[in-house]
Amino acid sequence: MDLLKSVDLGFYVELGIVIALIGMGITWTLKQTLKRLLTGKTNRRANDQLWDMHSEVHEALTEARTKVDAARAMIIQFHNGEYFLDGSGVKKMSTSHESLRYGISSCGEKLQNILISMCVSLLRQIKKDKPTVVYLQRDWREEDASSYCKNFLELHNVLAFSVQPLKHHGLITGFVMFQWCATDKVDAIDEEVVEGIIGESVRKISTHLTLQADK
Repeated sequence: MDLLKSVDLGFYVELGIVIALIGMGITWTLKQTLKRLLTGKTNRRANDQLWDMHSEVHEALTEARTKVDAARAMIIQFHNGEYFLDGSGVKKMSTSHESLRYGISSCGEKLQNILISMCVSLLRQIKKDKPTVVYLQRDWREEDASSYCKNFLELHNVLAFSVQPLKHHGLITGFVMFQWCATDKVDAIDEEVVEGIIGESVRKISTHLTLQADK
């Protein structure tokens, strides 16, 4: 009888251990499933916010381009590249957004990973921090006449342009560029109006980009 009780007790102990292990396994599985669901939901929310931000930036860029009657409007951002042999970083710039008038060819895909040092004349204009309209033939400095940047703009039929820097907490992180490619559009430019519209649009775009970068 005592032997039978001992067998029964051992059985129930083992059964209890099995049940406990099953319970622990179920708990762990539920925790992992819940974690994946929450992580997936967070990632989807972050992805939706990112798409919304890019959509709002493009809308602001297109709205400004339409108001100033430009052929192209582009957002170009600075970034790090590789490294030189001395260990110093290679500073580059790439187009992140582009808005085009119907029938105008894109040049954004060609402005990817461009060395900043190749566009000194453009950087000089950006540092002025004012969206002044620059007329390529009239305003470009003689020493910059054969520069990569001027040749690139002429290759894409740009007759005039305006640039305004993008800033993140005071640091210039890129710029917005508007381009005019037809003589009649250039002749119709009201510089004071254009500068006001571009200035306002860049403030709006900077706000969107800064909010996203600070998240």
